Amino acid sequence: MYVRNVWGELLSVLPKKAISHVVDNSALPHLTMNVGVSAKTEHFLRWQHILQYLVVHGWIRLHLCTTGDMLADPLTKVSFKPAYLTFRKVAMNL
Repeated sequence: MYVRNVWGELLSVLPKKAISHVVDNSALPHLTMNVGVSAKTEHFLRWQHILQYLVVHGWIRLHLCTTGDMLADPLTKVSFKPAYLTFRKVAMNL
């Protein structure tokens, strides 16, 4: 919302297309498509309901980034050697 509003201030018009966001939780895109609260989602934080509202109204679009595609994983947790070598190759531009 902040980026959308800043763009609106700079361009004097709000963006017409949805802003893309990359997430690593495979359940999140599915949860944002199903409007409503169920027994499994009633404990969610407010920001998750706001995220669902933004997706339903077409202001943002979520894209899933799987663990194999995530290049920052070796920086945040222990990873296997092939994942580390892939990260090193991309980071060092080899």
